[in-house]
Amino acid sequence: MRRSRICVAVLCFLLLGAQVAMAAGFEVAEVSGRQLGNAYAGKAASAEDASTVFFNPAAMTRFETFNVVGSFELLSTKGDWKNKGSTGSPFLGNVPLTGNDGGNAGGTTLIPQIYFVAPLSEDWAVGLGVNAPFGLTTEYNDTWQGRYHAVKSELKVIDIMATVAYKLNNNVSLGVGIDYQMAQAELTNMVDYGTIFAQAGLTPQSQDGLASLDSDVNGAFGFSASILAELSPRTRFGLNFRSEVKHELSGDATFKKPAAVLQVLSMMPSPKPFQNTTGYATITLPMQVYFSAYHEFDDQWAILGDVTYTGWSSFEELRITFDNPAQPDSVKDEQWNNVWRVSLGTTFRPTPKWALRFGVAWDQSPIDDEYRTPRIPTSDRIWVALGVGYQFTDYMAIDLSYMHVFIDKASVNDGATTGQVLRGDFEGSADVLGLQFTFSF
Repeated sequence: MRRSRICVAVLCFLLLGAQVAMAAGFEVAEVSGRQLGNAYAGKAASAEDASTVFFNPAAMTRFETFNVVGSFELLSTKGDWKNKGSTGSPFLGNVPLTGNDGGNAGGTTLIPQIYFVAPLSEDWAVGLGVNAPFGLTTEYNDTWQGRYHAVKSELKVIDIMATVAYKLNNNVSLGVGIDYQMAQAELTNMVDYGTIFAQAGLTPQSQDGLASLDSDVNGAFGFSASILAELSPRTRFGLNFRSEVKHELSGDATFKKPAAVLQVLSMMPSPKPFQNTTGYATITLPMQVYFSAYHEFDDQWAILGDVTYTGWSSFEELRITFDNPAQPDSVKDEQWNNVWRVSLGTTFRPTPKWALRFGVAWDQSPIDDEYRTPRIPTSDRIWVALGVGYQFTDYMAIDLSYMHVFIDKASVNDGATTGQVLRGDFEGSADVLGLQFTFSF
């Protein structure tokens, strides 16, 4: 029992490191090393392994034995900033913003997942899973041109799911699931105290301090509901609905200030702004709908398709409320859109033991140009993926997959609360390497 608790604790620790958003918005779509090879085409219909706990619980009725999946994805992103005329406050002459290009805003992260399916009878099955379906990190150095807009933006999410499936008849199965999510966030940016207190004799862009909100871990519940329709032994369709999950994040807000700013603040009456306090933010992770198709032409060739709809319109603003009455809310208008992702893939089995996979996908960005910020500088993406799998025995298989993500140029024209305007383009790409072990017993 003690060993089991240690394993769960280690897994949760690793998942809390899942910080790189590889799909549009801050979705981490890479939650299965095998499905990665098909660019997640057919994910709600293929039902090849226990990862269907997440993609379509209804498909668990297809399993005749216990199935366990341990999967790892190594995610690496690269983001470069090119300044195009960023300026300081218009009230102080629109002087150019000083600073550098921020360095590489991306990074590399290892994300593990685990899934388990247990058939209880011919008609009933249950499953468990742990993964990180959302996560984000963008981090720039604190002397870059956009430092008043963002330095570090980090969101970590763990999803623990319990599912059950029932076979209505030979053609239709239903599934439901309960998700418990844990979320934690950290947001930082520099504050241009020189502009804020210019009338007190300070010089803009020369008296910077760091503002940060570091939240505690918050827990919240969601659910899923799904159906699997098997038209024939070789053709099936899957539909899965995953609900919104609303997180109320609270934590410590801190303000680091240079000596000249401390002197100015010392002359102000209480309550004073820019004092360490507690802060609150609400974030609603979006609902998603997966519709997938899977068809085998013969024992060697299969074609897979998927359409995913994500309700990002739930992300209307990023608002941080402070307990200090002298500190106004920090509000950023987001106004994200609901979006689609379409993927198509194929699997070829030259022998019963080998499987070769390929897939492509178009991933729509939820952000219009006018609302894009350096915290999440996402844009439309194209995925190209391939993979290979080998069935060692009836009880063990291994899969290795690779995907490259082509990211469209993302333009930014973003105003800060103190008047600075960040103008320029982000250019980037991403690579994913997936490794999965599947066990049946």
